[in-house]
Amino acid sequence: MNQALKSRVANFTKNSMEYEVMQFSCDMKSNLTVLDAIKDWRFPTEVILNVSQSCERMLLDCTFGGVSYNCTDLFQPVLLDEGLCCTFNSLDPVYRFKNISNQFAFNTSYPPNVKPVDYSLENGYQNPLPEHYSPMRAIGYGITVGLSVVLNVDSDEYYCSTSNSIGFKLSIHNPEVVPDIRENGLLLPPGQESFVRLLPTQLIAHKKLRNLSRKQRNCLFEEESKLNVFSYYSYENCVYECRTEILITHCGCIPPHIYTKYSNFTVCSYKEWPCFLRANYLSKRNDQFCGQQCLPKCFSKSFKVDIFSAKLNKTFLEISSPIIANMSSAYVDKNIAVARFYLNQYNYESTIKSPYIDAIDVLDLADM
Repeated sequence: MNQALKSRVANFTKNSMEYEVMQFSCDMKSNLTVLDAIKDWRFPTEVILNVSQSCERMLLDCTFGGVSYNCTDLFQPVLLDEGLCCTFNSLDPVYRFKNISNQFAFNTSYPPNVKPVDYSLENGYQNPLPEHYSPMRAIGYGITVGLSVVLNVDSDEYYCSTSNSIGFKLSIHNPEVVPDIRENGLLLPPGQESFVRLLPTQLIAHKKLRNLSRKQRNCLFEEESKLNVFSYYSYENCVYECRTEILITHCGCIPPHIYTKYSNFTVCSYKEWPCFLRANYLSKRNDQFCGQQCLPKCFSKSFKVDIFSAKLNKTFLEISSPIIANMSSAYVDKNIAVARFYLNQYNYESTIKSPYIDAIDVLDLADM
């Protein structure tokens, strides 16, 4: 939500390119003459990344499966529509993307002995698997073996926010998906401990469904539709690419956080920004075109998310997270959030999508 650390923006000289970029990014009055002098609009994104709160600064304490980890081994930085974000258990970019042109790639790190592997909802993990790998499987159900994080909002360092509040935005999604945080993000407030209960449901396809046409079954198998940017098809990834093409068609440019197949893509400057906002609004307001172009997957997983929150108590928190021992109660109330993500139960509901009963099924029943 915070787009820049106030102390770092304070180092910029007024009317410098860096300063005016921040003014423009925060919807503040900016010097258009200075903005006109910017030749490559990748530069503003470099500025924003340099002044953003890092994952190391945001994440103070992390445990998964009852084991403590270095937070920067569990969470990877990624550039999304809300700016610099931190993602957990996503598919490594090597496996998630193909033919991408995006200069804002980050070095990824993993816990010791953990290797990134390929994974898809339809085919599962690659074979053979190393002993320790990512994306990691859930170890069990309940808070004890879930993911727990202590976060620092750094409220005194807020320069401007993508929302009208202070806190964090989160999104629960499948490993191969790039989430739309701005439109679908959930809020986590500071000064509270939040239990985030996940209730997954899965749709799997009967093998006989392949005998039906796409129109009849209204879904796609993994190998039936190839995307330009993403290695694996999903409805969300298809819509992402469809909207990107709309932006390029209408405005001739895209924002720097968008992944694209074009190596010579133009980043939208402040002059094209109104066009981008208008095209982006229209593509989401009336999504019939992309909705018709993109069918759901025959194999899919979704998450129902319930969030329960209560006021943090510094004394109690010190027992499980000694890192906050030197912080005052006032600082904890204003800046610290605790989030505990967990499965409600280890087994979850699955629905099988199958064709209508045919003659073979009737014969099978008769033989029973």
